[in-house]
Amino acid sequence: MKFHQHNDLDPLTVGPYPEAMRDFAAAFEIPCLDIFTMTQNYFSTFATRQARQYFLHLSKNEYPNYPEGISDNTHLNDQGALIVARLICQAIKEANLSLSSEILL
Repeated sequence: MKFHQHNDLDPLTVGPYPEAMRDFAAAFEIPCLDIFTMTQNYFSTFATRQARQYFLHLSKNEYPNYPEGISDNTHLNDQGALIVARLICQAIKEANLSLSSEILL
């Protein structure tokens, strides 16, 4: 997630892909689970510093794969992944997809 200086999320953080996805789904009359908008809405309720706790931010030598540390606002950590997984499950249920019956929330 990319935040502007006033803590609002950049709606173009991944370029034109979310709009292209929505257009494709509409053109082919297939369901569209707009996870981009859902995650933007969810994370916009946090200040930048609070939202960081859900993304891949590691100190130097904290994790062997990132000996120099990392500050990544794109990829989720385990806690962030669980939140987004719940959002996806909610979207599936709200869309009333056949998969809905398999989701336990």
